[in-house]
Amino acid sequence: MSGLLHIDTYRIAIDNCGNATTHVQKVTVEDTTPVFDNKPSDITVECDAVPVAEVVTAQDNCDLDVDVTYNEIKTDGSCPDSYTDPYTDCY
Repeated sequence: MSGLLHIDTYRIAIDNCGNATTHVQKVTVEDTTPVFDNKPSDITVECDAVPVAEVVTAQDNCDLDVDVTYNEIKTDGSCPDSYTDPYTDCY
């Protein structure tokens, strides 16, 4: 996910004779920096060794309060008690 921020800076110059010139500078800030500090790697484990979800932290150069949520999706595999648990993220 990327975000855009637009900033318009206005400048007006007036000389001693009252002549004025206006200039608008448009600045677009594009946030494309990834936010995860420690995204868990994919792993394969036995049925009796499924780990507890790791704590994931995030930082962003444009957002000082990044929300990290956890969503577990169980997808049954080809044999009994076999499934895939992909980690999904929202920010």
